[in-house]
Amino acid sequence: MMSLYNENGPCDGKIPNDWNLPELSDLIKITSNCVQIDLRHQSAPTPLVATLKILDQLNSDQYFEGYYPKMPMHLFSHLQEEAWAWDVVEQNDQGIRLRIYREGHKP
Repeated sequence: MMSLYNENGPCDGKIPNDWNLPELSDLIKITSNCVQIDLRHQSAPTPLVATLKILDQLNSDQYFEGYYPKMPMHLFSHLQEEAWAWDVVEQNDQGIRLRIYREGHKP
C-alpha cells in the first residue's frame, strides 16, 4: 500500500494508537437537520476521525456536510461499511464539500 506523508508522518488511512482528536467544537455548525464542519485546515487523521465520530452522533433525521482539503479517500470504505451514502456538493481549488446521509434517506 502506498503511504502519503503530511507533517505528522505517513498517512495510510489508519489512526495511530497514540493520537487524540483535537477540540473541534468551534468548527461545528448545527441546524435542525444538518451538522456541518470545516476540516480543510486539519491534518490527517483528524478529518477522518471527526467525520466518523460526528456520524455516530447524528439523529435519524440529520445529515452531515464536511468540508475537506481534498477528496477523503480513506473515509469511503468506512462509510460503505456503516451503510452511509454521500454526494459531492462542491469541489474547487478551496477543497471539497461532501454531504453524507443514511442510505435511503437522501436530504
